[in-house]
Amino acid sequence: YRAATSVHLEVCITCVIVVNIVALGSYVYAPDWDGIAGLLRALLVVNGTCIILYALEALLKMLGLGLVGYFSRGWNIFDFLILIIGLLDAILLAFDASLPLSGPLLRGFRLFRLARLLRLFRTARVLRQMIETVVLSLPAVANVSALLLLLLYVYAIFATNLFWAVNYTPDDGSRYSEAGGEAGLFPGDYRFHLNVSNDGLFVNRHANFRNLGTSVMTLVRCITGEGYNGIMHESMGAEWGTNALRCCSQCGPLVDGAPVSSCGRTFASILLFMSFQLILTYVIVPLFIGVFMENYDEVGGAFLKHVSLDHLDDFRKAWASIDTGLTRFIPSSQLLPLLFKLHHPLGFADRHPPPSRADQLKHLAALDIPDRNGRVFFTEVLAAVAYAVCGVEVPDTCATQRLQRTFREQARRQHHGLRDLPTVTSSAHLTFLVVQLQAHWRGRAARRRRMHADSADLAHDDTCEAVPAASEGASRLAARAESLDSRKVRGAGARLIRPRARFI
Repeated sequence: YRAATSVHLEVCITCVIVVNIVALGSYVYAPDWDGIAGLLRALLVVNGTCIILYALEALLKMLGLGLVGYFSRGWNIFDFLILIIGLLDAILLAFDASLPLSGPLLRGFRLFRLARLLRLFRTARVLRQMIETVVLSLPAVANVSALLLLLLYVYAIFATNLFWAVNYTPDDGSRYSEAGGEAGLFPGDYRFHLNVSNDGLFVNRHANFRNLGTSVMTLVRCITGEGYNGIMHESMGAEWGTNALRCCSQCGPLVDGAPVSSCGRTFASILLFMSFQLILTYVIVPLFIGVFMENYDEVGGAFLKHVSLDHLDDFRKAWASIDTGLTRFIPSSQLLPLLFKLHHPLGFADRHPPPSRADQLKHLAALDIPDRNGRVFFTEVLAAVAYAVCGVEVPDTCATQRLQRTFREQARRQHHGLRDLPTVTSSAHLTFLVVQLQAHWRGRAARRRRMHADSADLAHDDTCEAVPAASEGASRLAARAESLDSRKVRGAGARLIRPRARFI
């Protein structure tokens, strides 16, 4: 278990991932190079060695964590799937000549191994914080995206209806008629640009408004700022710039038997494109940045000034050192040892001087952790220590009770072994005090038994030495026993009351 959860294993596997990714990026096509065969053999050996190391890592974690513990973690499932894909790639590569599979399919399996780069997010704190920000921003991003798509759709409809025939003089004999009458190309005044077509430099077959789909793609291009002013200029009338070289009033396709103009509309073009740029480019798109910045501050801002992701990871490791069976429960008597394993601000590990016994018990009482039949639950302890650092009072209302029920249901769904959580019997602080009181009384009783046994042995020795001195010896022995008992009792009481620096 210690080997499977050690930092050294994580560092070694990270190095293996980096080597594997470098090897995957070293494939070249150089048929005239004499050393290409040796390079391919070396890359094959490196990839095979990496797959073996990945398999050994998975086996070690399965042995250390158990199958249930291994597959209960999302990263382990991800690593296992990539390992299976790597093994399939190796098998298919070995039987490449005898399998009816194409080369691109085999190379596609190999590219899946690049997904192991995502594992670096688990160890890089900044990258992990960014991923947390993205996940937290998804609901708000979905809302902003819906608004963006709605505005794109509205503007695309306007652009299609206003500028569908701009620079559009079809030369393929196509017909179009809204009324269903005869229609055809108008054999009139064509002014083709470059003697090939009358497409412009910006409004052409790649960017135009001839149908709704192309209009949406053209407007998306305008959001990025790529040539939107050129598209706006070529969507204006013939009097603007060099538009007269590409359009005329009777150069468009026939609609209901009459040719339409292949020129745009100056005022409509200015109004549509300027409003589009102002609303979408300078208002809607920056909303995405605002959402991410706000959630980034929430993930790495005020809360993480007190409790960071590293502190939470420290708590997980300290808990795992006590809960070696991965049951998510530890005895209530282990709460103080757990706090002494945690660094500031969650625990006492780096406090100088260490807190007194009275301060320890006060802190334990302030945490108010529920006790479940002499045990405490991982999530409840983590929530309690984090709340003690940066929590605020939450009123006990129907809304908060509903949130608590939702939290418990999610915990049960995520952890199948917690379908029936033990009921809360008391607080962990009270259970801890009861256990300590019992330990003190048991120790006191044991010391009294040893004291009486020693007194009996001394009385037996004095009786055997001299019978005449029996009464005097008995008196001295009784006085000694009585004084010894009072000292022991006073010492036990003093130890019970006197604060101590630490408790184990």
